Amino acid sequence: MSINDLLKRAALFIPPVRRIYNERELFRTTVNDLNDYLVHLSDQLDEHQSRLSASSHGMHSVQELVDGLTGKAEHVGAELVEASGRIGNLETQTEQSIEQLSQSREEVERLSRDSVVRSKELESARAHLSTLEGRLEVAEVDLVDARGRVDEIKTQCREAGLATELVNVGEDLKETRARAVDLVSRLKQLDASHVEAKRQEAELQAQLSEAGRGLDEARDKVARLEARLHEANLESEFLDHRLITQSGNYRVHRTEARSVPSATEIEAECERMRSALAKAGQEYKPSEFWEFYYRINLQQLVAAGLHNFKLTISQNYHNYLIEDRHDSKLQKLLKWYADVRDKPPELLFSTIEDPDYLDSNVFQSHPNNQLFDGNRERRVLYRVYVTLLWEFLKSRDQLGLIDRLSEPELGNPIRVTYRDKIISQDLATSALEANDIVPTLKKEAPSAPHSFLEIGAGYGRLAHVLMSATEVDRYVIVDIPPALFVSKWYLAALFPEAKVFGVQDFEDWAAVDEQANQANLIFLLPHQLEMLPDQFVDASISVSSLHEMLPKQANAYLGEMGRVARHLIYSKQYWSYVNPHDELVFEAAQYGYPEAFEEVFTREDPINELFFNKLLRRI
Repeated sequence: MSINDLLKRAALFIPPVRRIYNERELFRTTVNDLNDYLVHLSDQLDEHQSRLSASSHGMHSVQELVDGLTGKAEHVGAELVEASGRIGNLETQTEQSIEQLSQSREEVERLSRDSVVRSKELESARAHLSTLEGRLEVAEVDLVDARGRVDEIKTQCREAGLATELVNVGEDLKETRARAVDLVSRLKQLDASHVEAKRQEAELQAQLSEAGRGLDEARDKVARLEARLHEANLESEFLDHRLITQSGNYRVHRTEARSVPSATEIEAECERMRSALAKAGQEYKPSEFWEFYYRINLQQLVAAGLHNFKLTISQNYHNYLIEDRHDSKLQKLLKWYADVRDKPPELLFSTIEDPDYLDSNVFQSHPNNQLFDGNRERRVLYRVYVTLLWEFLKSRDQLGLIDRLSEPELGNPIRVTYRDKIISQDLATSALEANDIVPTLKKEAPSAPHSFLEIGAGYGRLAHVLMSATEVDRYVIVDIPPALFVSKWYLAALFPEAKVFGVQDFEDWAAVDEQANQANLIFLLPHQLEMLPDQFVDASISVSSLHEMLPKQANAYLGEMGRVARHLIYSKQYWSYVNPHDELVFEAAQYGYPEAFEEVFTREDPINELFFNKLLRRI
């Protein structure tokens, strides 16, 4: 309730008090009039006594006078009754006013800001009450005197028969006096209530003063906290600037976060793709293996953001961390490096940043752990492995990619810096795969540009290298979400000049033929693969993706890869893979390749002995 509302409530309380004062004044006037009339009556009685003494013959006149006095006494009695009624009304109003005062006590407590004005009004009321009390005391004395005079009149007029009426008048006066005394008592109680209200008001004022001091202290504390917060913000900005300057991973994490699709957009787009794929036949539905990894990958994308995907979902594709120095891939490279005669001294000066803990809310490789989790030895082993892999690529790089390529910062990779540029395991692996494919492709199709179809491209690492290694006018990726969403975003950003045919829900190639034929990057869902025209590309590729399917599905994809490819099929798969999600073991001998193709080579991967690399060409 506002102060104005409280003042209005207090204003409603003032008129009843004034009415009480007016009634008291009226009562005082009535008593004074009664006293004056009694004096007049006494004078008439004295005059009558004088007449009685002068002549007994005036008895008849006296009797008439007595009768007149009797009538007048009755009139006085009636006036006394009326005065008694007014006093009764005054008592009722007084009780009501007391009740209103009691109800208004809480309101009075809230009128702290108007306490001075109210105190003056209370003091004025007390002054009026004191004046009224004094007047009542005077009236009481006058009544005593009147009573004495009435007694005298009773004695003198007993023979005239006025005694009974005068006794009644005395009783009425006595009752009136008692009521007046009671009224004075109640007014004293009212005054005491006002005093108590004033005391409570003083206590409230003291509490308000104490609260004011507490508020001042709280404001001082808030000001100090704001100053400390300002200092902390300045320190945070300084540390943030220093981390951005010193850490490439942190810089990418902070600067790219606002320019990528949000978690809500990622989830919505992936669900749209899944809804379109749900219409496909059973042979194109993702296996239980990929249903499991769909949830994992989507969770990591949403948690860490699309701008950090090379620190999260790429670890679920073809990038391997080195757990210890006995890792077979690392041992192969160390053995190869031991036979290198001219060992480059720069190998000792490669560096790696710790990509973990970019943010307290960001998961990196998995929701339950970081990439290296503070283990310096594992981080050093990874740096050595990637650097050796880069040198191994140099020894086999027919395409000269090692001098032209560096790992894009887009996606925030594990930052291994060697020879003044960022390198990565994915980049070196993709360059080795490109060197398996492109030389033979150039023999089969000497004229550029070339075109490719890739089944299960991950985030598009090989597509990036092939589009950098040779002139490419068309690159088709067939995949499932969320990988298809990520590869589209990544490659479209790396090659902004490329025309992109995004993921669409269509059931007939003729509906999109013109649009797709004009595109450089085409992204399709699995069931749309069979809609592609025959020999739509120069080479079909599958790297570490067929083993994730059921054997029947994998061989169906191989058949489609052969139908769509004009010249080559390249396949890099596990020799043997245990798929716990679909409860099967997929062996290399179970793959069925199109009869229209002959083998160029089948060999163990030079780095990862668990894989074989196979290249076929159309007969």
